Amino acid sequence: MHKRLRQWLSFKWLEDNLVDVVKWRYVLAVMGIIEALLFSGLVFGWANLVFVLKSEGFWIESCPELNATFQPHNTQSSGNYSCTSQDEILQAVFTVATFVPNAVLVLIGLSIDRFGPRNMRFIA
Repeated sequence: MHKRLRQWLSFKWLEDNLVDVVKWRYVLAVMGIIEALLFSGLVFGWANLVFVLKSEGFWIESCPELNATFQPHNTQSSGNYSCTSQDEILQAVFTVATFVPNAVLVLIGLSIDRFGPRNMRFIA
């Protein structure tokens, strides 16, 4: 039983014929495109997300001049609540959110080289 499980987890059964290999290449390509569409919103949608975060009052406590007068969801005000320290925090969030996934790609690349793309896809 242990030998059969180990053989199945090695994914050698996928490489039995060329048709399966080609089929899995297309599946992996489609999965990559879907992942890019689902998980790249932070980078490409950040400019619009900043306005929402400011209107909701995220990190407004770092702006003492705005903290006392801020009212979330107030339709009468202009909604332009911004100060330098709030902008710096939001920029730091964006910087960390775009740097960390790219830095982790080094570890992912080493894992793909070690275990192979098909095995890493099944692990993910």
